[in-house]
Amino acid sequence: MGYALQSSLILSDQAGQPLAPIAQRLVTVHGSYATYQGNELSATVESHLDEVKYCIGQLEQLKFVKPLVHIIDREADSVEHMRQWEANNYLWLTHAKKTPLVKFQWQSRPCAQVADALSF
Repeated sequence: MGYALQSSLILSDQAGQPLAPIAQRLVTVHGSYATYQGNELSATVESHLDEVKYCIGQLEQLKFVKPLVHIIDREADSVEHMRQWEANNYLWLTHAKKTPLVKFQWQSRPCAQVADALSF
């Protein structure tokens, strides 16, 4: 096992740039470290995505004035979780393999093709 990382940031509502980190969680072979827990180390992680889902839910209840964006490693490449986050209007970003297909403009396309079509 390498590592898994999740961060949540407050973004500027003017330029979209990060203003402040709100929470971070790192899972290694030694356990789970999170800014939203005390100094104790969680020795086991039963379901990483369920813990990420829990953290996001807790942070979203704080109702920050500025946009809150959750950045999650590729282990969040889970359609079930993405649909839940979308249904709740959460802002999130995850790294995905370029080979899976996603619906974009009513067509199935590879993620890499969708990324190339986006403009900011």
